[in-house]
Amino acid sequence: MNVKHTRDFGRDINKYIDEKLEESEELITLEPETKQHIKGLLKAKANGMFRWVACQIDALECCANSPAALTRTLEMLPKDLETTYDQILERIHPTNERSQNTVID
Repeated sequence: MNVKHTRDFGRDINKYIDEKLEESEELITLEPETKQHIKGLLKAKANGMFRWVACQIDALECCANSPAALTRTLEMLPKDLETTYDQILERIHPTNERSQNTVID
């Protein structure tokens, strides 16, 4: 992958983060300072992984109504997609086998 493509991915990731924070029903009500903090963390840790960013935003949407849960989620951002997928599977209730299979397949 060349430098131009890496920059393009970074630009797309930044645009996606900005749009989600401004358009998501769950995230739109966050304080501007909180949004800036989220943007900074996601942009710094994305490492060019669009899917990683999308998964983190999904997780943030699930806890946006609880400042404590939001803080915890931001403090525990996984370092890579494998850890992200592990966290997603952990959040699925063990009796919901159908959802687990959907995520895995």
